Amino acid sequence: MKLVFIHGSGGFGGVWHKQLAHFKDADAITRPGHPEDKPLGSMEVVVDWLHNYISSRSYREIVLCGHSMGGGIALAYTLKYPDDVIGLVLADSTSRMGMPPAFYNDPEAFVNDIDGYLKRLKEQFKRLPVHERDSLIMRMLGVGTSGRLADMTAMRDFDVSGRLKEIKVPVQVIIGAEDAIPRASFERLVAGIPDARLEVIENAGHYVMLDQPDKFNRMLGEFLGSL
Repeated sequence: MKLVFIHGSGGFGGVWHKQLAHFKDADAITRPGHPEDKPLGSMEVVVDWLHNYISSRSYREIVLCGHSMGGGIALAYTLKYPDDVIGLVLADSTSRMGMPPAFYNDPEAFVNDIDGYLKRLKEQFKRLPVHERDSLIMRMLGVGTSGRLADMTAMRDFDVSGRLKEIKVPVQVIIGAEDAIPRASFERLVAGIPDARLEVIENAGHYVMLDQPDKFNRMLGEFLGSL
């Protein structure tokens, strides 16, 4: 069994540092364009890149654990390469990813609004110690506008809601109780997958694995033990 963590939009593999310290043999990818190499601007291309990454390392019996956009990538990967995956963990992820209206109006202006982006990051990381929050923010700002634009473009039309019944592996959905995404979105995700369950962690927001790492790691470990 190989546990592979997938970061969300504008992120990097290090957002999983509290999980990597606990699950010693896990891998946390950093996608191209974050900031090294050329960004990947569609979910299909991202999924194929991930498949090449996994295949080149001869990983077997994969458990994909994705946060936000990373969960969408995990779903899309499992739909395209079902024989690779034995389980999914989706952290604050849904099967459909819409963008703020301002992005549709002017995508480049939206991602170039650094002040707005910084404000959102500070809100999302408000539960973290200041040094950890600032380190994560600096690294995510370093992804740059091209990486964030590619991510948001890839997410813009992503919707696998109509294919959830095709997911045949066990799925664990873990969310923060204070995530801004409506709870109903996660409940619909779980309802659509044949073998899925939802866990809610209190005093956590959209980055549930950072806000409550001990609880998240315990739930993830129990899920891995059930496979």
